[in-house]
Amino acid sequence: MTDRLVSPLASGGAGHEFEYDVATLLLSRMLRGAHLPVGSELPVARIGLQQRNSGFRFDDIVAFADPAGTAASVQIQVKLGIRPTASDPDFIEVMQAAHAVCLDHTDEIANGSMKLALAAPGPVKGLTDLTTLTDMARAHVQHETYVELLRPLVTKAELRNRYDHVTEAVSRATGIRQEGAIDEAAHRILSALHIWQVDLGRDWRAELDGLTPVASGSGTTPADLLQHLRGLAGEFGPRGGVVDAGHLRVTLHDRFGIRLAEPGEEPRPPPGITVNNYGSAPSFVAGGDQNFHGGMSFNEQSK
Repeated sequence: MTDRLVSPLASGGAGHEFEYDVATLLLSRMLRGAHLPVGSELPVARIGLQQRNSGFRFDDIVAFADPAGTAASVQIQVKLGIRPTASDPDFIEVMQAAHAVCLDHTDEIANGSMKLALAAPGPVKGLTDLTTLTDMARAHVQHETYVELLRPLVTKAELRNRYDHVTEAVSRATGIRQEGAIDEAAHRILSALHIWQVDLGRDWRAELDGLTPVASGSGTTPADLLQHLRGLAGEFGPRGGVVDAGHLRVTLHDRFGIRLAEPGEEPRPPPGITVNNYGSAPSFVAGGDQNFHGGMSFNEQSK
């Protein structure tokens, strides 16, 4: 648990545009039944925003892979402009929070039911190197064998330099000074941490494509649907909202009159008009799906 409760409005939830863009991508993936983009290969079942008051240190976004929100969580800290260097305050803050989570939730981290993620704009070389270090760390149970790889003629200099930045940041964040203890803490953090380099242009377009079958027959476009989700992210965040796909569907229907197809449901065809005329009497055309007896048929879209 965190040391004190705060208003989500005061914890960065009111105005961080990038954070809500990232939240929108996750809401979209949950709505269409897609998988988590970082930390897990399970579908997104539930999402919480600004969850510090619920005890999450990586509190910006918490994604759950089960509807009850009780297991397989990925805590996501969103940072705009973070640099994985020993002098960057944001990076030191992330190392401090990650270290605290690893100490407080040793069992959950060890069994994989709790994972940590850093979401930041990318691609950025420093974050790519950090991703490599985290992947390497997860391949080693003990920090000693991990550190053995980080030496000349085994690992390239830029990765070794990046690791030096990590260990220095960990030392500054935790107060640990002993070299072996720093390596142990760094390995623990890097093993739990996943990096999501968010390319908003690419990732936004991918969600537009992914929402196409969801929006089909609803009377809205994927672009409009994604913008509605962006607006909802901006509302839910400052309120510490926790939502699932069903809640999103109800809200979209109540707020905007959008009825989306359920997963596995055939998309509804767009509204049309059919007119049949079997004689010389005049025909009358009305809006919506209409049937008139006669010999002629057409729909509204072909007029």
